[in-house]
Amino acid sequence: MNTKPTNSLLAVLCAAVLVITLGTGLATPATAAITSGVLDPIKLDTDGHDARAKFTPIEAGTVTKLQVKLIKDGSWKTISTDKQRASGYTYFQISDPLEVSHQYRAMADGVATNTVTFAAPLKSKNTGVPTVHFNSNDGDSVNTRDKWFKGEFSIKSGKTDQNKDGSFETCPAMSPFKSEMRGRGNYSWTFPKKGFNLKLPDSEDLCGMGNSKKWALIANDYDRSLLRNSAANFIGRQMDNLDYTPKDVAVDLYVNGSYRGSYILSERVNLEGGRIDEEELKSNNDTAPFCSNLSHPDLTGTYLMEWDFRKGAFYNFTAGNRGWVGLNEPEDEDYCGNMGKWINSYVDKADTDLFDGSASSTDWTSRIDMKSAADYYIAMEFLKPVDGNMWASVYMYKPRDGKIRLGPLWDFDLAMGSATRAGNVASPQSWYLRNPLNISARQTTKTWFNRLNENPEFRAMVKKRWNEVDQDLNDVITYLRRQEDLIDASAAENYQKWNHGSRISEYQVIKSSWGADVDHLVNFLDKRWLWMNGQLDNAAG
Repeated sequence: MNTKPTNSLLAVLCAAVLVITLGTGLATPATAAITSGVLDPIKLDTDGHDARAKFTPIEAGTVTKLQVKLIKDGSWKTISTDKQRASGYTYFQISDPLEVSHQYRAMADGVATNTVTFAAPLKSKNTGVPTVHFNSNDGDSVNTRDKWFKGEFSIKSGKTDQNKDGSFETCPAMSPFKSEMRGRGNYSWTFPKKGFNLKLPDSEDLCGMGNSKKWALIANDYDRSLLRNSAANFIGRQMDNLDYTPKDVAVDLYVNGSYRGSYILSERVNLEGGRIDEEELKSNNDTAPFCSNLSHPDLTGTYLMEWDFRKGAFYNFTAGNRGWVGLNEPEDEDYCGNMGKWINSYVDKADTDLFDGSASSTDWTSRIDMKSAADYYIAMEFLKPVDGNMWASVYMYKPRDGKIRLGPLWDFDLAMGSATRAGNVASPQSWYLRNPLNISARQTTKTWFNRLNENPEFRAMVKKRWNEVDQDLNDVITYLRRQEDLIDASAAENYQKWNHGSRISEYQVIKSSWGADVDHLVNFLDKRWLWMNGQLDNAAG
């Protein structure tokens, strides 16, 4: 707390400040009640964020309170107290300032000063990558996945992925605007470094990734290279038969002024913004015709689904006897009951077509698109995610009047050699998705991937596609080395906050340093490519 009054105000390093004097009054005897007061603009000095108030008449020793007006209910909360000096001044230091603009006032003997509007300056580690800030109203802790916290979102400009000529792109700065945040992840929500989902009131183009309301801040805590999800997104972008792959940008994240580490800001898997060339099916609050008519033609799509043993979606159903599938979109206000019934029936029929009859039958191609299935399978087999055996985070969607398409790619913390569980998944050799494996990370003995790979036409298409895209997939090595250079300072700051060697799981692969973790990832993908090329290259027979 400051102990010396000051005769001049420091420059205000924040948003415009409104100062209203409620009247100074005339000097009165010391026994008179306080009648008015003035709160100086809150300022920044070497000790933190300070405010100064003066009440008249002077009543030395009078307890004075600094209060902030809460956004959520308009009440005033006391955040600091002091006693009036003989000079008439009281001094407050705000140890945990709010970065969202709030109103402040001082109170003494029931008399309030003018109000001052102040937002603490946004911080940055200045690592070269963009800095993302989310500040919840009143500084509420974003500590659950079950509630959206209202607040403000902003971006400080920084470098993003290099172009092929080695130059950097720049993520434009964005001034604070309203948004909402909540926790994200299933298994990953239990980790020390938390991930978050963002919801914007309107579609925004963040860092050139395209317009969307739905975004994710992915912590990559299990993946000590911090690069596996970015590597998977690069691989997805090489596969022409995947309609879209989420884009991502490396960022530094602050939540309520607290540095949280190196993250990737990514599109969430969703259908909006032209990512899928089909309109999302919406119920318009149960007034749409198809809500009461199961045979309505609009019910043919569009649906976004995820194979997920946890049954964590808004609506969940079983795909034949093959396991649980969650309906991710439509959801909430866009959903009505016939949607779930219709898509459940369609997926059941696709499962029956796939598994009934001989392995050489292609009846399933009337409901499952073979080209997207082949591209998705190649990417997943190459990346070797633990969850990949239709266990979790395996996505598919059905466009209106179209077939089920596999994809997009999502969630690769436990992939590319980062975990030793689930049947030799840490090895860059061997098939993981092609043949049935006796592992716990599956919902059924034989998955869709297993059955597809029993089909000669599918196997032939996989081989053909590998020979068309193999060199593009091998470019992931160069891409990762560029990303390593890009996030070098960000990663160093991340591991100043988070213990690099702290183990989340006995199966987790952690090397001696961040650079060694990146080397391990690069070496895994290099050896994985060589092994798969040896199996699928035309010269291999």
